[in-house]
Amino acid sequence: MSVEFKGFEDIYKNLQNQLSEQALSRVTNKALIAGAKEVSKAVSDEFEDFKDTGASQEEIVIGKVTSSNGYKSVLVG
Repeated sequence: MSVEFKGFEDIYKNLQNQLSEQALSRVTNKALIAGAKEVSKAVSDEFEDFKDTGASQEEIVIGKVTSSNGYKSVLVG
């Protein structure tokens, strides 16, 4: 499952104009982690229907923010 957000280009450009590169990176990381938490919760809710021990839900983890080809991402699984 992947999530793609569209329409944030203008917001990102405004943030680039207002923040240093380091501050923008921190804000981006925080936003990615917040989004990953929501995705993790949604995945966990899907496991609710067929859980036995709850082990599958407990195994859902949020990875660290990584960068590849100029794009940042967070793995949830």
